[in-house]
Amino acid sequence: MTANPVARWFYMMVVILGWLAIATSASAECAWVLWAKQTQDFKSEWSISNAFNSREQCQVEMRGFLARAATNSKLVTVFGDNTMIVKGQDDNPLMSIAYTCLPDTVDPRGPKGK
Repeated sequence: MTANPVARWFYMMVVILGWLAIATSASAECAWVLWAKQTQDFKSEWSISNAFNSREQCQVEMRGFLARAATNSKLVTVFGDNTMIVKGQDDNPLMSIAYTCLPDTVDPRGPKGK
């Protein structure tokens, strides 16, 4: 017996959609990391600020942190939705800190050499 081509097509689509559903739910369940890129004297360094269960939690915390920093210090100026400039006592820029939320599987520092 040969299978009906329409039925085969239907079953292939069910399998593909099942794989997509599993892959989507797996990526949605990963942890999210709030990274900070501090730049000073033309040198940049990445560090982890915190980790969260969802991208939304990470972004909410990032926005809240920037808002609190700008409110609590006259030496901090926020640019855009993810960067702050920290000024020295002489009002000149001392450093910038850019924040970004990434899945825990992504390291913005790039691959580690052996």
